[in-house]
Amino acid sequence: MIQQYDSRLTSIPQVSRAITTYQAKIGFVPGSVILDYGGGRYDFAIQFAKNMGCKLVVYDPYWRTSSYNKAAIDLFKKHPDYIVCANVLNVIKENEIVEDVVSKIHTLSKAGTIVIFCVFAGNGTGHGKQTKENSWQRNQKTDAYLPLIRRYFPNAIKKYDLIIARK
Repeated sequence: MIQQYDSRLTSIPQVSRAITTYQAKIGFVPGSVILDYGGGRYDFAIQFAKNMGCKLVVYDPYWRTSSYNKAAIDLFKKHPDYIVCANVLNVIKENEIVEDVVSKIHTLSKAGTIVIFCVFAGNGTGHGKQTKENSWQRNQKTDAYLPLIRRYFPNAIKKYDLIIARK
């Protein structure tokens, strides 16, 4: 299935709230490898992680080349510490594709991998709408994603407005 609205225009130049909040409230273990699934166009999170003593690799089908994405996945397969999926699910209109993203993240994670989901709730009404040329916002609060994520990660919890799970 192809997204009606691709997510290319939703990439913004910042370190995601998923990474900054997790680091401030819980803390990434120094030396860890973090896969930023759908991490976008910019490399700010890579430098942020480096300053924490971690290695962050971005996987993004819209902004990274296929060879870059393959190398990111290959590196992560060797060191599956954390997967961050920030502001990805909320910009996909199709429920099947949202579920496919969660399924792929589940497949990538290994026993012990900590998975952190973060969404932008938009106006919080739950009524999705087109926001820009070829962009979508689901306008769903974090809690709306818990049932789907728990199908793949039964122990997922909402904490600090993030969804955190361990495989």
